[in-house]
Amino acid sequence: MNRSLTLRFGLYFVAVAVCSILLAALVSNYFVNRQFDEYITANEEARNAQISNALAQAYVTAGGWTPQLVHSIPRWATMLGVRLRIVTRDGLEVIDTGSTRSMLGEQTAPNGGGNETADDAIQSSMPIVTSS
Repeated sequence: MNRSLTLRFGLYFVAVAVCSILLAALVSNYFVNRQFDEYITANEEARNAQISNALAQAYVTAGGWTPQLVHSIPRWATMLGVRLRIVTRDGLEVIDTGSTRSMLGEQTAPNGGGNETADDAIQSSMPIVTSS
């Protein structure tokens, strides 16, 4: 009888230890994933702000959306691995590198994505603010 009680307590102790380890692993995994997602989001926002500032500077330097500037934007997008869609305040589209890629025959997004439509590829937007 004493041996049976010792075995039961031992099994309960092992079960509690395993459950505690699993719970700790699940909780830590949740918080690590949440922090990583926040880190990725913050980096994307910072990158988008840098792209917006660079485009604003190019706009000011060129004196507007000149053909030379607009022609260089798809190269920027390709180098940065992003899709850029620029629309004026009046709603006129200056350029959409997603449709440019489609015209060039590329079937996948720069991030390796596959069957997404041009509208699905837009993940965030950022205004291009100039002093003029």
